Amino acid sequence: MMKTWNTLRCEILATAYSAWKDFLDQGKNPTDDEIVYEILHNWHENKKKVSKKRWLNALQWMRENHITPEKVWKNER
Repeated sequence: MMKTWNTLRCEILATAYSAWKDFLDQGKNPTDDEIVYEILHNWHENKKKVSKKRWLNALQWMRENHITPEKVWKNER
């Protein structure tokens, strides 16, 4: 699915997925705003080059396409 995507789009998906999973690994069920805040304030400075709206859109797209760490996390428990 991702082989035709540009690097930035792949990076956004991978970062959002990873930040979301970090919360779940800590037993927290984060809101989209919490995930985006984490990415923009506690990850690499380059993440700030992507707008908050784009991060939020990515999270919504991930849900719509069933690409979320929740499914993996729930199966591990």
